Amino acid sequence: MSEQGIANFISGTILDGRQVTPSDELLMSGLLDSLAVMTLVAHLETELQVEIPADKITFENFSSVQNVMSLLKTL
Repeated sequence: MSEQGIANFISGTILDGRQVTPSDELLMSGLLDSLAVMTLVAHLETELQVEIPADKITFENFSSVQNVMSLLKTL
């Protein structure tokens, strides 16, 4: 999955069409809340057939699409 693929999922599923870029601040800006992060985690785990450990679901790892991609590269 690419940065754009993650951004598209967030835009289309979580934000009802509001566009985000890979570098947009997702949490501090209020675009995503904890429920939205868990929706994204579930999507990533299903689509990529990976498990994201609970200790990796952090503010820093989900603060932008770029950070999510960095996390996924470590799994």
